[in-house]
Amino acid sequence: DVRKKAAEFSKEIERLKKELVIAKTDKQKTVKKIVKKADTKKLKQYNAAVKGLSAVDWFEKGMNFDKAGNYIKAVDAYTKAIELNPKFAEAYNDRGVAYADLGNPTRAIKDYNKAIQLNPQLAIAYKNRGLAYNDLGNKQKFIADAKIAAKLGDKAAQDFLRKKGIG
Repeated sequence: DVRKKAAEFSKEIERLKKELVIAKTDKQKTVKKIVKKADTKKLKQYNAAVKGLSAVDWFEKGMNFDKAGNYIKAVDAYTKAIELNPKFAEAYNDRGVAYADLGNPTRAIKDYNKAIQLNPQLAIAYKNRGLAYNDLGNKQKFIADAKIAAKLGDKAAQDFLRKKGIG
């Protein structure tokens, strides 16, 4: 009877050992999945940060080209910044300025519209769009955008409206 019980316990111990091995393997797999997910998330965050930094670098290059009067290279640099960070409202705005400087106010307006869509509080984009509308002879849209820019705190737009007696 004792041997029979011992044999049953041995079988039970063997069964439990197998379950323990399976449980350890499953646990290791689960831990590996969790670590992999965390690593993947960190890698994505790192890559996003690198892209963001690169976008800022290209944006700064665009500003330097703009200051030097090389508007074509400025457009190219701002475009690269936008490719790296499609939500970079300031890059759209500044590319619009470069297009305006190249004598293409219609193309500039498209970029100002995108900048405003991405950041409705970007006063400079309204002011710049208004100037582009003015270049196209659309005084009503020019004044409307100047009012929005002024309301958002753009000092030049505020001064312009005050001088013209527009409220």
